[in-house]
Amino acid sequence: MKSFEDAIDKEMREKRALGESKTDKGNDRVWKGGYEARYGERAREMARTEVSKKICDIRELIDHIISESSEAYRGSKRENSFMIYHDALKQFWEKGAREYIASKNFENRVLRIQEPFFKDVVKRYQDGVVGDSPEMARGLDSYGFQDLELSIQFHVALTSGYADNDPRKFKLGTPNEVWNTMVRCWQIDPSPDRVIADIEDWPRVLQVIVDAKGCVVHGEAVRSGHRYQRKDGAGLMKSKLKSHGRVATFHGRPVHPDALEAFRSLTDSKKEAVEAVVQVASTLEDYLTIQRDNSEIYEEGDIDENNF
Repeated sequence: MKSFEDAIDKEMREKRALGESKTDKGNDRVWKGGYEARYGERAREMARTEVSKKICDIRELIDHIISESSEAYRGSKRENSFMIYHDALKQFWEKGAREYIASKNFENRVLRIQEPFFKDVVKRYQDGVVGDSPEMARGLDSYGFQDLELSIQFHVALTSGYADNDPRKFKLGTPNEVWNTMVRCWQIDPSPDRVIADIEDWPRVLQVIVDAKGCVVHGEAVRSGHRYQRKDGAGLMKSKLKSHGRVATFHGRPVHPDALEAFRSLTDSKKEAVEAVVQVASTLEDYLTIQRDNSEIYEEGDIDENNF
């Protein structure tokens, strides 16, 4: 919260400084006098709007978590007692943010390390959480975003035959096209069943972490949990193949309404071709991840992207 307010102060200072200079033609700049001169009482509000284009106010994230969770639990037996959780995002756990959470009467409804467990962790983790652990990010980071990425690849390939000016076409040519494609794919992927399955597996993963005494848990940041061997036979790779345990069969992928016409017109051979695009993209992602984290075990030219 403090960092966001600091960003607003910086934005206002920069505009005031800019306004003190002249244009190349010697005229006053539109920012003469800064936000205060231009917007009066709305100066800070307008600076906040500008800063929000670049970074997010943690209060907006907190409001979103509370409001969406409240709606999800409305009418259930946990309507007034459900808990919320966030990883060790600095902004979420700073003093100002915690005071804001308390103002929402959620101070005691945030999952964190509390007594009598302080003795089990160092001081920096007391009354907080231990960090951003991939195996803990059940709904999105380790799983849901993978579904989203595959959905994007799938729909771009599926609608490649649409005319470029067809608003139904999924494209990645410009930032606006990427955003439009992401938003539409997000409407259908990850599916509710996938999200539920991943989150319901959380208790088992927590027990695995406990059994490992809080150390890194290999294989739990992927759906399959497979343990892949290094090429030289010297144990496990540092990174696991992420996509293979997560790629659904072609016929099981959700299809956005904008792509239904293309889907229904596919012959079996074309379906195989579209599926191949998704599979190749996943395989390349796996290869690049593994090569980056295990570069010491590959010789130059050992793996050729053209082979995929």
